[in-house]
Amino acid sequence: MPLKVSTISKRFSNKWALKDVTFEAADGEIFGFCGPAGSGRSVLLKIIAGKLTPSGGGTVVLQDEPSGRSSTNQPFYVSDDRSAAGFLGRLFGVGKSRRLSPDEVSKTIYEAVRSPAKLIIFDEIFERLGPNESRKQFRALRAAAAEAQKVIVVSSSRFELLAEVCDRIAVLSGGEIIQDGPPEEIYNAPENASVAETTGRINLIEARRLSSSKDDHPEFQTIVGSHRITAERPKGRRLAPLNQNVQLGIRPENISIAFGASFPEDNSLKAVLEEIRFCGSETLVDCNADGLSLTVAVRRLVGLDVGNECVLGLPPERIILL
Repeated sequence: MPLKVSTISKRFSNKWALKDVTFEAADGEIFGFCGPAGSGRSVLLKIIAGKLTPSGGGTVVLQDEPSGRSSTNQPFYVSDDRSAAGFLGRLFGVGKSRRLSPDEVSKTIYEAVRSPAKLIIFDEIFERLGPNESRKQFRALRAAAAEAQKVIVVSSSRFELLAEVCDRIAVLSGGEIIQDGPPEEIYNAPENASVAETTGRINLIEARRLSSSKDDHPEFQTIVGSHRITAERPKGRRLAPLNQNVQLGIRPENISIAFGASFPEDNSLKAVLEEIRFCGSETLVDCNADGLSLTVAVRRLVGLDVGNECVLGLPPERIILL
């Protein structure tokens, strides 16, 4: 019983929280919404759950459901909003004073996947769980979606959390869906800088194109540092005019770092290490390449210290044209 949402908008006073949001989620699919605070995620989920009325037209349909009120066509809605009581208030006595505990989140997910509801909505609750418990609950959600053909909608500001459980993710910004698709596709090929930053760490580089618009490997010159950088031409995307600044992007984990080595196939930039930040499973290294600041993510940094010179390699196929 697929979920179909068409042209949903919502206005509070003179401010639009949502603007013509349209999407579909198939039977057995886990669909995620990602975006920063104020992007419209919670408002959209409350409208889908029937707790808010959209402004103007727009429809929310769980297709092929029988008409009338029943346990299957009433969404099972769970929110970690302080103002949310409803089912959770009755089940756990949760009021406005506190958020859900990890145990309460786990129990609620258990109730949801075993309920007769065909549409389950989770708004900002997985942040309450630790990594091991999250994986356990993700497995339960996947099984419920596949076996019972439920539609599960999940919201979070953390893309990496959604990427682990969702089949597709939509990125919301300013009340609009900017891009949607499989998590890997959105992460590796974001439509613009907003999506790129929402989905994870990225180095944004302002540059101008030097080569022909028909070149399969267009060349750019960075505004800061005047570095020559070659990228791969994105399929189906037009290149900006020669006299217009553009943004290039590259994820920190896609940059290589070494002592004075050369990378003939890459864009090689000489740089100086400015800061080393240990972040648990990875280390972030901030580098300065003639004024151009770049962050590199490595599993383990060996033989390099702050102030050392190094060479950064930016593979052309990993550079994103935004």
